Amino acid sequence: MNSSIDSRNAHAIGASDDERATGDASVEGGSDNGSETKQVFGDDTDLSKGPVLLYDGECGVCTRSIQWILRHERSQTLRFAALQSQVGKHLIRRANIPENIDSLIWVQQPAGELQARIWSGAVIEALRYVRGPWSTLALMRFIPRPLRDFGYRLFARHRLTFSPKACLLPTPETRARFLDAWSP
Repeated sequence: MNSSIDSRNAHAIGASDDERATGDASVEGGSDNGSETKQVFGDDTDLSKGPVLLYDGECGVCTRSIQWILRHERSQTLRFAALQSQVGKHLIRRANIPENIDSLIWVQQPAGELQARIWSGAVIEALRYVRGPWSTLALMRFIPRPLRDFGYRLFARHRLTFSPKACLLPTPETRARFLDAWSP
């Protein structure tokens, strides 16, 4: 395994299958400049405009989570795409994340390095983004990642028992921040 592991569930271009499957990919060498993305999707997935949060477009818990972020955020720079959307699938491939990862995924490209956070790492990034009193919940980053991720995956496995399937319908004010319609 790579000796420079990012402890926040980062995935980068060039990560091995083992690193991607465990959430341990290093961000070194991720130099994707996004030019291929701009050609395929226009400016929608230009990560220099800010991060993108990928979510399960059929999950009621995910839908409520996105609505919560929209109510509590301060900067309004975060964009969203369903995992099932063409943009979501493209960003997953671009970040070398296995397609079977059914998680919130935070994708960003600071300083030219394509990074993605999955499982509890994505939740922590979303809490840090929201800021205000909610960002203190991001202190859970001090809990060992394997334990955080175990809790996340356990909850995610049973999330449909907590909330039935649901589809998120953005308001006219937020529609431009949703990058692609869901497609099966």
